[in-house]
Amino acid sequence: MARLPVYRTAVDVPVLRHKFPLTIKSLHQIELTSLCSLRCVYCPSSQIVAANAPSRPAMDMAVPVFVRALEHVARYVKQGTQDVLNVAGIGESMMRDDFMTLMRLAREKLPLGPNRNPIPIILATNGLHMTDSIAAEMHRLFVGCWISLHRPEKAGLAIEIAKRHDVYVGISTDPATNADDWAGQVKWRRSQPYVSACMWLREGKAMVMAHGGVTTCCLDASGVGTIGHVDDAIGSLAVRPYSLCQTCAQEVAVDGYDQRMDIK
Repeated sequence: MARLPVYRTAVDVPVLRHKFPLTIKSLHQIELTSLCSLRCVYCPSSQIVAANAPSRPAMDMAVPVFVRALEHVARYVKQGTQDVLNVAGIGESMMRDDFMTLMRLAREKLPLGPNRNPIPIILATNGLHMTDSIAAEMHRLFVGCWISLHRPEKAGLAIEIAKRHDVYVGISTDPATNADDWAGQVKWRRSQPYVSACMWLREGKAMVMAHGGVTTCCLDASGVGTIGHVDDAIGSLAVRPYSLCQTCAQEVAVDGYDQRMDIK
């Protein structure tokens, strides 16, 4: 799966000419859970679990909320503005007992893409919950995964299983080789030798959090970027710059907008 375009400096990022608020064009991510089976120090997940983010409760997404989110995705797929679905957020999706049930629901709602091919469903996982039976079913449903190396003794086995069943997309070593601090939300270094363009505000993408709130981007660990709820009318929500944009390493680069300014 192709990575996002990167640039040498912020001034090299192509400037887009559109205005905010920008009606969302895809529900790029559905966060199946905000719970996780690990407590990595660089990740804000532990803040959610510790109830330090009141607008981001630690919980599994309810199945009706997931089904409603899929209705949004199906509409964007039909109109040709969404071609992939990410079913991960801050939590670990595969730790849910009903993970494969949800994947079957997703494939039922998203059977074909614009080219009559299945819309890819992807996620990032720590690999702790990967099994041969899960991977085999993922393959049947056209679900692929990135595997992080947070627990290498577990991740190595998960990678072998994922490759064996042809659901392996790649590995994530970002905390060590592509470090970022979640727009200043965690104490971690930044080591990215490049600048990336913000796909969320530039392309009108949004994410559904585990409790059903729709947020401006996947870095929103506190829920401060909430723009509505999944129960809102499909097509009625719009993304806009928010407070994390000021400290984010990704560049919005939209004509007439300064992301470093003070956003109320």
